[in-house]
Amino acid sequence: TPSLWAPSSLASVLEAIRRELPVSRGCEVTLEANPGAADAERFADFRAAGVNRLSLGVQSFEASTLASLGRAHDGRAALRAFAAASGAGFDHVSLDFIYGVFGQPQAQVEADARAAVALDPEHLSAYQLTLDKASLAEEVPLARQVARGEVQLPPDEAAVRMQRSIRDLFAGGGLQRYEISNYAKPGYHSRHNALYWTGGEYLGLGAGAAGFVRAPSPVRYSNHRSASQYLGEVEAGKLPEASRETLQ
Repeated sequence: TPSLWAPSSLASVLEAIRRELPVSRGCEVTLEANPGAADAERFADFRAAGVNRLSLGVQSFEASTLASLGRAHDGRAALRAFAAASGAGFDHVSLDFIYGVFGQPQAQVEADARAAVALDPEHLSAYQLTLDKASLAEEVPLARQVARGEVQLPPDEAAVRMQRSIRDLFAGGGLQRYEISNYAKPGYHSRHNALYWTGGEYLGLGAGAAGFVRAPSPVRYSNHRSASQYLGEVEAGKLPEASRETLQ
């Protein structure tokens, strides 16, 4: 989670990016953050460092769903974090939610969506819980429980009903769906999210990051997830890539 990083360190990285690359005036600089008190205390410093968009990993306001996901915060902490983000000067705040969690009923999903809309955020995301090898989720305790048959996720038909309810409730709050899992008020869509779906290039820097470049031929790559392995190859003057795929 980037918000675990010291704001001064983040500021140094942003300064280096501006020094080495052409950065557009008014570019979107997003930071993902947990809604815990420790992160919220840093919001003003992150804003001063140049971050202008905050994405809070709320996941749910419901204690049972948060417990299933292994999250340390609660619904009250999420509300305080949203207020802290506004108080820190962020005028573009997104809240992320997860649906299709073990034991999560339709009514609870709808309650989360209504509570999110009531906060009047600029952007909301709602992701269906997926536990597959492609997302490396086998490292998550919940994924191991599902694999052992200890818990069962909602069937696809139930997940579809959840998604449609979320879509309709978000739309009622003025947030239109512009991508599979993302909703925004007019003029507040995430440029980064939209970039993936329009074939734009993105540079992946850091352990576990992924990137896509078009020249001289379209290439998708991902970096080593191990920080020590990543740093070792960077310091040796090598590309710290774990995989590279040339697209046709």
